[in-house]
Amino acid sequence: MNNILEFPWWKKQLLTLEEASIYYGIGEKNMRRLVRNLDDELLVRIGAKTLVKKDKFMEYLNDKVTVI
Repeated sequence: MNNILEFPWWKKQLLTLEEASIYYGIGEKNMRRLVRNLDDELLVRIGAKTLVKKDKFMEYLNDKVTVI
């Protein structure tokens, strides 16, 4: 067993694309398509890794996406 503290991903402020797709109920492929063209205000890019700012992305979804 390693000594790394494991913080629950649903409490994080930055989510990986896999975590974000689970959290928001969006398929991972669609999540990748969504973030491809988003502002850096909603994302943090570290090398090839993209992290989603959870609160900002939720605001974006509430403002931009409508459900029929």
